[in-house]
Amino acid sequence: MDSNVSSSSLCDLAERWQVTFPESKLAILPAGSLSIKGVQVIDKGEGNFFLYYPDDISIAAPIRVSFKGNNNYIALGRSGRCNGSRIDIIGNYNKIIVGRNFNLDQNGFRVQGAGSSIVIDSHLTCHAKTFIFAQGGDKHINIGRHCLFSTRINIRTNDGHGIFDLETMKRVNIAKSIVVHDRVWIGEDAKVLKGAIVNSDSVIGAASIVTREVPANCVVAGNPARVVRTGIFWNHSQVLPRGYDHAAYTAPLEDTDL
Repeated sequence: MDSNVSSSSLCDLAERWQVTFPESKLAILPAGSLSIKGVQVIDKGEGNFFLYYPDDISIAAPIRVSFKGNNNYIALGRSGRCNGSRIDIIGNYNKIIVGRNFNLDQNGFRVQGAGSSIVIDSHLTCHAKTFIFAQGGDKHINIGRHCLFSTRINIRTNDGHGIFDLETMKRVNIAKSIVVHDRVWIGEDAKVLKGAIVNSDSVIGAASIVTREVPANCVVAGNPARVVRTGIFWNHSQVLPRGYDHAAYTAPLEDTDL
């Protein structure tokens, strides 16, 4: 563990963010601007931390990490692969967590606001130019295990600009949190927008726009996305491996270890 942060500080972080940090080979980089082992960290604030496992990550192109604000936290889990991605936090008391066994390729992750987060569980594969953006106070994007994201996907909690009612002058396109459950496959150029919930083992068709809840075990497609097939699950292989046990594959895991 990096000597700049004590075990008590690590425990404080674990309690604040409700995640377990195994101390072995964990690098904790507090405040300042630096480059180390394929990661460039730019910190324009106070109380910010970036955590990762420098001896347990394969970096083909540099990862750029930036903080503009205070008391934020970014973590990359163990056994990851990354071909150049950018991770940004703007604001205070935000977090971005990418769980272990990730595979990133020129992706963007950004949180902007206060008390917001992107939390991704283990075994995410995310292809080029996908952008995940949590914006607005107390807005969250939660992504489950074993998800597969194709190229040029947009997942965002906010529209970016306000739309207002002409009579009341109140905003009508309020930011909303997003949940993508375990084992979801999202096709290229798809968009998952504010308030969407995608349940487990479902498939989002290419160029689809998701704005509401998607049931489990179905395929949706179109704009807006609609169910086109039910009673399915997907697999990385086009032919199921011999002895494949779907119940075992979908069984929940109890750990929260990065």
